[in-house]
Amino acid sequence: MKKSKIQLLKSGILVLFILGLTIISIHASSTFKDFSITDEMNFTQKVNFPLSMASPRPSGTYLVEGTLSLSPFSPRLYKITADDALNNFVINGKTVFLNNIPIELRTNYQRGFTINLSDYLHNGDNHIAFTIDDRGGLMGVQMYGVPKDIRIICLIFLWAILLPLFLFRFKSYLKLPKTYLLFLALAILIRFAYLAVTDYDTRAHDTYEHLQYIEYFVNNWSLPDVGQAEGGAFFHPPLYYFTGAIVYTIVSWCSDHHLPTIYFALQILSLLASVGFVFFGLKTVHLAFEKFKIPGTQLIQKIIPFLAAGLIAFWPSGIIHSVRIGNDDFLYFFFAGALYYLYAWYLKGGRGNFWWAAIFMALAIITKMNGAVLLGVACVILLMRIIFYHSILSKKKIKEGVLALLLVFGALGFAIYPSVKLSLSGERDHLYVDNIDHVSKGLRVGDNLENFIWLDIKTFVTKPFTSPWEDEFGRQYFLNYQGKTGLFGEWRYASPLCYNTAIAISAIALYMVGVVLLSLWRLKKNDFLQLLPLLLSAFFLAASVTYMRYTFPVNIDFRYILPILIPFCILFNYGLLQLNQKGSTRAVGFGIVMEILFMVLSVLFIIGLY
Repeated sequence: MKKSKIQLLKSGILVLFILGLTIISIHASSTFKDFSITDEMNFTQKVNFPLSMASPRPSGTYLVEGTLSLSPFSPRLYKITADDALNNFVINGKTVFLNNIPIELRTNYQRGFTINLSDYLHNGDNHIAFTIDDRGGLMGVQMYGVPKDIRIICLIFLWAILLPLFLFRFKSYLKLPKTYLLFLALAILIRFAYLAVTDYDTRAHDTYEHLQYIEYFVNNWSLPDVGQAEGGAFFHPPLYYFTGAIVYTIVSWCSDHHLPTIYFALQILSLLASVGFVFFGLKTVHLAFEKFKIPGTQLIQKIIPFLAAGLIAFWPSGIIHSVRIGNDDFLYFFFAGALYYLYAWYLKGGRGNFWWAAIFMALAIITKMNGAVLLGVACVILLMRIIFYHSILSKKKIKEGVLALLLVFGALGFAIYPSVKLSLSGERDHLYVDNIDHVSKGLRVGDNLENFIWLDIKTFVTKPFTSPWEDEFGRQYFLNYQGKTGLFGEWRYASPLCYNTAIAISAIALYMVGVVLLSLWRLKKNDFLQLLPLLLSAFFLAASVTYMRYTFPVNIDFRYILPILIPFCILFNYGLLQLNQKGSTRAVGFGIVMEILFMVLSVLFIIGLY
């Protein structure tokens, strides 16, 4: 009894430390408010900050000013980018010395420059004013606290200590060994580090369309009219957008409708969903290697699962997509949860696993229609259990199976209803995929056999990033485009560190794909049955994106099938186990080194964004 009280006291103290650190972290933010822009004609209008807007005229000079509120914990080291050029910067009536900042950085809206403003800022409200030149197109100015600030470094250090301790304290509820929880903590930290340098519309997909759907719920709190499914994000199922509307409303009330704060909160929502994806990915890894063992690989068997966990935690595109406003991260979370519980039910049975699998499947489907591929996985698994475990046909289990089917197919019917109704009424030519006539011709690609089966290895390695518009980056080849977007998304990165690490990561990724293909070729019958749910999920995801690309000849980003990373990382490490069993110890050592190097380079790639 005394021991349990001590444990409870330790947990309480740890929770208080976490709460205190959370409050400090919240107050460590920089709050921008009451901003306006004034043109050369002295016309002034209110704007949100950071500022990014269409140029009101072909060229001009503008004054952007407002208030920056700071606490003792807020950073004093800031990164500033201006579009097109920063001429002057004044804080509290004092001109900031910029002569030592190269002009190419003051005019680079992507890289910008970092400056220590300790001599100009104080706690509380600070008046700041930027004078910027604009030459048409887009214009604006952005200012972010830099994590290299000593205050932020101290906070990150404290989080790095307390977060693993917090997860370890509650590991009995999370049901993961401590090493996996350490990877989970590191995955959370690197995602927050990425969030610190990523605005809500940076490296985004259709951000404003997603925000429009969320704001519809904020204003109406009812499902949109079916006719709205014709455009924007309204053709998606509503779960994410309804959840986002709840967050939007709460934060709007707390922040007096400060849009940057609201958008930041929506980024946090996506980040939490991404952490959920990693969590269930790690649980699936633990389950796979707990149940699946190859004789003669005891030492490697202890190392391999943690390497697979590290790959999932640090995979670059998983981090890059983790803070985008949109329904993808919700899909990844629910998909990973459904896959884990389906796998657990397949291996161990259990009423709880069965129902959690059904619930997560339904949630995935009413988040995004891509979740429907889980139905293929579930149907095959159900058939396999009927074949090998005849007791599943008992009346009680048949009744539960029917209820679960009603839940999942009810979610499917709800998600697809607008498209079906529009198709039957003749208002839509395609049930789900958009009409190709609505897409720019510059985005279209070939749909011949060579476009699907050919991999341009030279381009894949020597061109670190891809583009949906330019052929020289391999966009015509389905495998090239899926591979590159599977690593870094559709974007390019100006940093030399990002450029060089991306080339090395690309080369290692090709090696990893080779190991996975070899492991599949050597797959034994018992191993096949043990890994079946993972293999099925990979197959149905790959088949779905291939079908979409074939019927809709525009490049489909890897983000549609990002959950395939879970079976991929497991299968790669299973391949290393196979090599070890055959006595290829050098090959195994090389594979482990490459895997560790991949993770290190991925972290360096994210650091290159600072």
